Amino acid sequence: MVIKASKLKAFNYSNTRHSEDNMKSWTSLHKKSHSALNIITGCLKTLLGIHRTELSVDVVVSNRLESVKYAVGFVMVYKDNEKGLYD
Repeated sequence: MVIKASKLKAFNYSNTRHSEDNMKSWTSLHKKSHSALNIITGCLKTLLGIHRTELSVDVVVSNRLESVKYAVGFVMVYKDNEKGLYD
């Protein structure tokens, strides 16, 4: 038995080029968001008893709005164990 939730993603397509400073800022935010989401995922796994959680993170930088948008998609996969407890 495998149950999967859909991935949620947000994409922002822009024709503008990112400067080197913007790319450094984006990389820093991307790393920070991954660290924070790893902590959240650990808490969810503990509270909900989830055996396996795959995490998808997109950090999208929009130059036009001068803002950072976060889109987080969780894919939770539940698998039968080898002992056949769900039979």
